[in-house]
Amino acid sequence: MKETLTRPILTTLMAAVLCILGWTLLAGTPLASGNGLPALQQRQPEDTPIYVDAGWSCTESSPPAFYWGEDGRIFSYSGPFTFYTPVPVVVKVTDAFWAGDQFKLYDNGTAIGQTPFVPPNTNLGECDPDVAYSMPQYSHGAFLLGAGDHSIDIDVFVNPFGSGEAYIRVDTVIFDLSFYDDFGRASLCVDSINGYYQYNILKGSSAGTSLLGMATVSSDSNGLRITGNCPHGGGTCLYCTYWKNWHRAKATLGAISAIIDSNTLNDPPCSEQPS
Repeated sequence: MKETLTRPILTTLMAAVLCILGWTLLAGTPLASGNGLPALQQRQPEDTPIYVDAGWSCTESSPPAFYWGEDGRIFSYSGPFTFYTPVPVVVKVTDAFWAGDQFKLYDNGTAIGQTPFVPPNTNLGECDPDVAYSMPQYSHGAFLLGAGDHSIDIDVFVNPFGSGEAYIRVDTVIFDLSFYDDFGRASLCVDSINGYYQYNILKGSSAGTSLLGMATVSSDSNGLRITGNCPHGGGTCLYCTYWKNWHRAKATLGAISAIIDSNTLNDPPCSEQPS
């Protein structure tokens, strides 16, 4: 009788222990990946708040770090990253450690761009995202977003090592040039250092429209020439000439809008302009 009772009890206890150990392996500490980085085994269902202008650093904290697992062509387990901004921002992502991963970004479910292809390279091991972002061997990119609520998901669609770690940050766009039309038709804000612009249409059938894009700023003896890409693709749309010594500027956004600014000294800063 004693032997008959003991065996079922031991069997039950062993099964319980195995069950607990199995659950611990699945839900506990992430397994290490082939490149020594965490390989999370299941996606975190909750949103991950990210703070604007918080920067990034070599860390395991998410954000700014984010991770992905071994399923390939999957969305990052560390997102979506959510934030609100009253002004334009730029979202930056960079690969780190072993190079070769490639990312596609989505904002509120809509694709906003992807980082470029780079060949896999296991001889690298850079942890500092500032350094990695400056290196052409790592896939990285910057994506301009307007004011509002944002939810950033990251698809690691090139995943040569099965899992890994990369970084994300969100920075406020600092406009250092401001042009305001004499007739109040439109205004233009330019970040001449990083090459971003915002064109605000203030009058006409498109009044209230703000368009964001990338710009190239060049200088000559008279001042600055600013050319910008079309916000929705299709070549160059923005042309602006700024005569710094004469404090004058003119700009056109395709055939949609124009700015004549006869005295740039009177222009309100971008933070105070209507949009």
